Amino acid sequence: MLFRSANASLINSNGASPSNSITNSTNSSSNGAINFVANFTNQLDKASQAVTDTASGLVTTAFGFLGVPYKFGGTNTETGIDCSALVMLIYKESLGMVLPRTAAEQAKASESIDEKDLKPGDLVFYNTMKRTFSHVGIYIGDGKFIHAPRTGAIV
Repeated sequence: MLFRSANASLINSNGASPSNSITNSTNSSSNGAINFVANFTNQLDKASQAVTDTASGLVTTAFGFLGVPYKFGGTNTETGIDCSALVMLIYKESLGMVLPRTAAEQAKASESIDEKDLKPGDLVFYNTMKRTFSHVGIYIGDGKFIHAPRTGAIV
């Protein structure tokens, strides 16, 4: 396994340059530390990829709801859904997660983040009915989100 060192040259787990066979006189505790870092880095890369895959799957699932009619209080894609039902159904279908039913309950069960930290799959809440957390959508990237907007409209 190769690592990028601080000086940007590649080194392998025994500290030698991959293009030569010079042995390194590092002790076994240094090799243990290098192996620990290698394993940790590998696990971090896998976790990061899993998060990316999850967000991508969630956004892909969300696009499958485009065209579904809006219906206040609705939870059925045939007859119509509201914003929180959209979020609830997308999270259940793509991640198997059961979210609370209303936007306010979803907000209460969520962790607040700064707008600059938004990532695809994050929930975005709005005050649209003169009450906090009265509307919710799913951020899909590029400053856009998918939502069930209002009566007479579609997702």
